Amino acid sequence: MKKLKLRIIKFYFLILFIGIINLFPQTSYSELTKQDIQEIRIIIREELRPIEVRIESLDKRIDSLDKRIEDLRAIMLAGFAILFAGMFCMIGFVIWDRRTAIAPLSSKVKQIEGDITIESDKIKNLISVLKEIAVVDNKVKEALTKFGLL
Repeated sequence: MKKLKLRIIKFYFLILFIGIINLFPQTSYSELTKQDIQEIRIIIREELRPIEVRIESLDKRIDSLDKRIEDLRAIMLAGFAILFAGMFCMIGFVIWDRRTAIAPLSSKVKQIEGDITIESDKIKNLISVLKEIAVVDNKVKEALTKFGLL
């Protein structure tokens, strides 16, 4: 890193020196030949070559980071998909379990309701028989009036 900074500083001094030389065109030192310009260009290219190599390596690292970020994004999406699929499966299981648990219960309730209607008919018949007996027997009449059936 220090070498790179030193090369950059050398490059700036070279540019500054060339600029200062060009400020004074009347001197004999300010005029550059084509060969001098060619040499300066070669020097500049040589000084810039490590910087270009460094930039290329940084580009490669950025590309690898982009690939890693894309991989992480794909992993996150897969994780969310698995999470939501599990939640939907759990909801489906709960609904299925409730239906299978309620089906035997509802059939028992229907059976009990049928038994209750049969029993209520028997109880109505029994009360009507007791009312007929109550006409003849006072003890039965008193018992029925005591419970509010007469």
